[in-house]
Amino acid sequence: SRDPVFSFYYWINSIFPRGVGNVEYSIDFGNTWKTLGLNSRDPNSKNWYNGYFENLGWTGSFQRNWTLGYHILNGLAGESNVLLRIKYRDN
Repeated sequence: SRDPVFSFYYWINSIFPRGVGNVEYSIDFGNTWKTLGLNSRDPNSKNWYNGYFENLGWTGSFQRNWTLGYHILNGLAGESNVLLRIKYRDN
């Protein structure tokens, strides 16, 4: 079966590098979480993350409108216990 795709519209307005938002997934009912995707150059995504390293996610106040982002959920097709969450942190 084909890998599913997660997509949503977002608008970034945070103070770099303090405010960072990203998407995480779990395949064990939320016991452990992994960050979905790598960075803006990830070939499985579009309009994905502009921060790197400890700030992996969306950060900054450069947007002027809503942006559609998507990421292919590689290897998650057929998994029965997948959870996704959008996380935001501000130091």
